[in-house]
Amino acid sequence: MAKLEKRRDSDGRIRFSFRYIDVDGSRKRHTPDVETEHEALRIMAEVRARIARGIVGVPDERSNERQQQTLTLRELHERFQAEGMPRSKDPKAYKSRVASAWKHLLPVFGERPALGLTRAELRRFHDRYLSTGGNVANLNWILSGLSGVWRWAQATGLLPESAELPVRGLFTKIRQGSLDFFSAVEIERLLDLAESGEPTLFPMIAAAVYSGMRKGELFGLRWPDINPTAGTLRIARSYASSPKNGKARTVPIHPALAPILAAWRRDCPATVDALVFPVLLKRGRARMGTKDDGEALFPLLERAGCHVPDNPWHALRHTFASHYIMNGGNLIALQQLLGHHDVSMTMIYAHLAPHYHAQDLARLTYATPPAQVVPITTAPKRNKRPHAA
Repeated sequence: MAKLEKRRDSDGRIRFSFRYIDVDGSRKRHTPDVETEHEALRIMAEVRARIARGIVGVPDERSNERQQQTLTLRELHERFQAEGMPRSKDPKAYKSRVASAWKHLLPVFGERPALGLTRAELRRFHDRYLSTGGNVANLNWILSGLSGVWRWAQATGLLPESAELPVRGLFTKIRQGSLDFFSAVEIERLLDLAESGEPTLFPMIAAAVYSGMRKGELFGLRWPDINPTAGTLRIARSYASSPKNGKARTVPIHPALAPILAAWRRDCPATVDALVFPVLLKRGRARMGTKDDGEALFPLLERAGCHVPDNPWHALRHTFASHYIMNGGNLIALQQLLGHHDVSMTMIYAHLAPHYHAQDLARLTYATPPAQVVPITTAPKRNKRPHAA
């Protein structure tokens, strides 16, 4: 297998090049105009992927211009799935997420030339999606999938760099502090699908749903933190650091979560830190998760028929808190369960508990308090003093 070659120009710039055998059998060398070795390796992998599919490794500019004009959105997506090397910790999961988003676009725009796609057409798609009950977060996710493939096509020369990104101005800003949580039906479908189709992801999703832990707290959880005898778990880390508020907390284990954790402990890959939810690598190895991990949840939500929030792991935390309050939970207790430093953070869930204000309002009264009734008892007889003679 050819290796990436590195040399320094007379001006001191480091250039990268690699040799390859093109589809016609000719031996060629390519020197991509990039700054880093990582970018050069990515382009080398994409060239080899094109050749494997019977496509010219590095097309000349004239043929590239013709291709740019005729490349359809369906072909663009297929090229990305076959050749793309996304900058992600889990490229396979990222591609799966993009494919799920494009399922909404391809029936409408699949045969259109990519360069012919206009913002006006996407605006009509945007409005029609929302008017038929589509979720704003889902729509943002679909547009992000289009945007990611478009930027990749520009970086690889499939589309000209001057081509304007047609999704600009179409993203809907979600108000900060607004709650995006899943319904009980969505959670049931998600857990059922995860248990049958994603056995390594299922316990982590269940823990998020039944404990309200943050994503970093889930990845930082260790088996010594779980006490099945006492029915508690100690949340002491977020990833490799301390929790968000700087303090550890101990919370009860939900009855539905206990057997799931017990079963997972038998199958969980062993790690030095005894991680409960490690990220699985090749050859049976595992490591602690990072902020970039957990993307497999996106396509899983899509397959389960759930709406897809921008931050699905945090939406699971909102789901725990929202349903806890809607089922009569106490806001002060919820503050402790979630690990909020200030109860004002927990108050965003107060509107889900109409009984909360109703109980406090019932304390108000304008009635005159009843007079205190003192029971009358028979006074003891006192001896009369004798009269003076």
